[in-house]
Amino acid sequence: MVKRKRPAPATTKTYEWLAETLDGQGDVIDVHHADTRAELPASGPLVSIALVCGDWRGGVVKRSWAYVLDDGSLMEWFTESGMQDDRRTGKVPKRFHDELATKKKPAKKKPAKKKPAKKKPAQPACDGCALPDDCSKCERFTCSRCARTVPWSEGADDDHPGWCDVCWCEVMP
Repeated sequence: MVKRKRPAPATTKTYEWLAETLDGQGDVIDVHHADTRAELPASGPLVSIALVCGDWRGGVVKRSWAYVLDDGSLMEWFTESGMQDDRRTGKVPKRFHDELATKKKPAKKKPAKKKPAKKKPAQPACDGCALPDDCSKCERFTCSRCARTVPWSEGADDDHPGWCDVCWCEVMP
């Protein structure tokens, strides 16, 4: 009679990022879960970041942790407690090291291509202030009341902008 080995139970591994908020004594007081490192709040003195591996076998999950170290790198191995000297449970996949490196050092943005400057349409030649309203070429403007073209020096200024002195004098007592 030949003994046959039982097939190994199906294993599914899941990964999630954690941001653990700590109190002054180092106790965890809040935990944020995310699928990517970018979705977590920024790390700081009272926040520790970890990658958690869930190893599912036959409906039971065994969790292990890999924390981000003080130098900003991720632990090479998952451990049962997240401590480096604890029992290793598996190697951290390279994609998570890459994801963390991308978060630490944002990719340099390529400089935007400069579009060629649009040429301004040529200003029509001044034919005795044939331009509407105002001409900086000959320093003249068209009075909005009487439609005469007058030099800027004969403008009514702030009282009636766009009016000439003659129109201003007719209206003022």
